[in-house]
Amino acid sequence: MVKGKILKYYREQKGYTQEQLSKGICPVSHLSKIERGITEYSEEITAILSKQLNINIQDEVRKFKNFEVTLQEWQNAIVMLDTDEMQVKKAALDANPLKNIPDFQVRYSLLLARHYLVFYEIEKCHKLMENVKKLDINLSPYESN
Repeated sequence: MVKGKILKYYREQKGYTQEQLSKGICPVSHLSKIERGITEYSEEITAILSKQLNINIQDEVRKFKNFEVTLQEWQNAIVMLDTDEMQVKKAALDANPLKNIPDFQVRYSLLLARHYLVFYEIEKCHKLMENVKKLDINLSPYESN
């Protein structure tokens, strides 16, 4: 499932359609199902798609998992008001393009808003929250609070 999300992210970043990426590799419908995580697929297909996107899928999966861990560490630093650790984790996350994957985008934005509040950057927080509201997504009760 993670591989599909990564493939979709990089496909969109490179401006490819599903048809362009899957041409000669697999049917478009199969790529769509891979990206949505609703089908089994061979490692060979993943390798070919990754090569087309000029990425190393194993490295990207590792980065994805590390991003999840760093995001949690950032949240912990925010809760503990460890401002030094907050800055370190924020810098690491900001440098990672995976923050724009839909799985992370909202959580990253909400944590960034909390980060801004800790440092009394109210205007930045307000602007960010206005953008989150425009995303038209269903937030969990925790995220809504």
